[in-house]
Amino acid sequence: MSPTLPLLLRTTLLTMFLLGWNLLHADLYRYPQTFVSDDGKYIASWGVDGDVLRMKLEAQGTGWIGVGFTNFIVGNAMDASDIAVFNGTITEHDYWANGFQIDPDSFYAGDSNSVQDAFRAEATKTVVEFHRPLTASDPGIDVDLRSPCYLVWAFHETEDELTWHGMNRGHSHMMIDFSAAGPVFLDLVTHQFQPNNTVLLEWQSGAPGTHYTIDFSDDLEDWNPLTGFESMLATSAVVPLPEENRYFLRVRPVAPDL
Repeated sequence: MSPTLPLLLRTTLLTMFLLGWNLLHADLYRYPQTFVSDDGKYIASWGVDGDVLRMKLEAQGTGWIGVGFTNFIVGNAMDASDIAVFNGTITEHDYWANGFQIDPDSFYAGDSNSVQDAFRAEATKTVVEFHRPLTASDPGIDVDLRSPCYLVWAFHETEDELTWHGMNRGHSHMMIDFSAAGPVFLDLVTHQFQPNNTVLLEWQSGAPGTHYTIDFSDDLEDWNPLTGFESMLATSAVVPLPEENRYFLRVRPVAPDL
């Protein structure tokens, strides 16, 4: 595209991109990688922010939902798994599986490093978004996600308490390199064009303390931070429309301290 395109056309292209983003992605983040269980009842999506893994879990049920990571699958897939469980109310999410027994990380004097960002229970579906370090902060009970491992999943169709999941469990058939996933991005909630060739961007907030940066691109492939918007605590910004061949904007979270 020529950098001499009129402002109206550049504005139209930006509007189409922002509107399309909002229509296609209604969750807190956009995730570049996805796993779907064989029966289609469980979906895990993820991306990375530096040394942090961000995940979204979806299950066809209204009870608790969990995900785990393990270096091997032998017999009971849950054995020796680093597990995170969510039901909308519990605050300690991390567990370690020893056979069929799971205990919170605190049982082993470890820390719960999985942080819930969003949770919603719908009529027939539960969705949670959370983040955790890629590194193993508690050696022995944390799986280092910088190396490929298996994904283990489970959920309960109705119970919030951590009761037996029945047949609602499984694991990936191959190891997954979680650290190789692309970055996640925030969905824009609203945008409004302002005087002086600027646009007001607003987005949903993630975990407390999260900073955000605004990137620009002219091809939706090569992105660069927009000068002056590299690290913000706010959830809105008035952004000048670039004068050159830069029509697409996105908001990216910068991982908070864990």
